[in-house]
Amino acid sequence: MPEEWQIQQQKRAETTLSRLIEANPGLSVNKDQPDWLFGTNFVTFGMFHNQPVVFKYFDWHPRKEQEEKALRLLSTTGLVPKLCSVESDSILVWERLQGTTLDNIEKQHRQEQLEKLYHQLGMAMAKIVEAAPVDFSSGRHDLIAKAGFDYEFYCQSNVETLFDLVTERSAKVLAEKDVPYKNILNTSLSVLQKNRDAILAYPTFIQMDDFHTGNIIVDGDKLMGFIDLEMTRYGNEVFLLAAALAMTADEEQLERLERWN
Repeated sequence: MPEEWQIQQQKRAETTLSRLIEANPGLSVNKDQPDWLFGTNFVTFGMFHNQPVVFKYFDWHPRKEQEEKALRLLSTTGLVPKLCSVESDSILVWERLQGTTLDNIEKQHRQEQLEKLYHQLGMAMAKIVEAAPVDFSSGRHDLIAKAGFDYEFYCQSNVETLFDLVTERSAKVLAEKDVPYKNILNTSLSVLQKNRDAILAYPTFIQMDDFHTGNIIVDGDKLMGFIDLEMTRYGNEVFLLAAALAMTADEEQLERLERWN
């Protein structure tokens, strides 16, 4: 049962989408809709000149700008949906990738299929590394959208600022709070701090961050691409590997680590 904020968000999204469809012949909404309509934003399936598309409604413009720029920057990889030429202040329209999410395939426990997909996922990450390099010495800090509160810090900060503030906050939490696995976390934090310079020496590029199997689209044995790029930020190879390893954190899905290797 949707919560009240989700009901209100859906009303705003549907009103905005109705106006967009009215202003753009060729746009329409499908009868079938995704199970994950609700989230930070609101997603709807539709058609644009007889081609399947996704409408993503944003309550907050900086997140829309972030996702739009990320889709354009990573378009050369062929691993993200192509944007459609539809203008809106609150909605992005892009091609709907054929297939289903990788987590749905994992639930079916098709080992041979999963091994093929994870092999492709490793190659896809290599493409991401090379797709959108960033040279901070050139002053190009505007590749990612500016926003407010910690979203600005997280998505706009260079890797040095991000690393230092996250490790500083982590140390504060571990010193003040009684958290699970405290000894392991302290050891991990100590290793990160000790190897700071080596970690930050890797070249910086535009990195997908909301990186999990629910945001990876596959069709049979083929990796189709990535969705939900609004949390894209600056990163490097170590940061990207950390995001990939975070996918193995679910105790029921630890076998992902084997497939990844």
